[in-house]
Amino acid sequence: MELTSSFGTIFYKLKEYEDAKRVFSFFINDQIFMKNGTHEQIEYAYYMFVKCVFKLQKNTILKKLTFMFTDVRTRDIKEIKIALDLLNKIKKEYPQSKYLPYTKKHIKILKNHIYYYNLHIIKYYKTYIKNIMFAQS
Repeated sequence: MELTSSFGTIFYKLKEYEDAKRVFSFFINDQIFMKNGTHEQIEYAYYMFVKCVFKLQKNTILKKLTFMFTDVRTRDIKEIKIALDLLNKIKKEYPQSKYLPYTKKHIKILKNHIYYYNLHIIKYYKTYIKNIMFAQS
């Protein structure tokens, strides 16, 4: 387990965040790892998965200038919700975790991200409905 999680860390250090996320996702979803892994290993897998999601989101946002100007239909916040769940899991199950300061800070950021996403969807569909009503009149 240690060797394979090291691959995830190496990918992360090489800025191959998608590959690193895949490795840590494998651990998070592996029942044997979750039963036999130490608390430190499990915390680390959660933490690194979340860091990868943050890095990938940051890169996506920079490429598209800003999150708010991208088309609602092309955005996927599924991974953001997974990351939020993992941060909440670290906070709840590992209250003595060395990643707790990071966790609390980034829970707030992710909640704001989801809030703005939902707000943008409301605005998008509000405009869509107005256009349909205008066309019908």
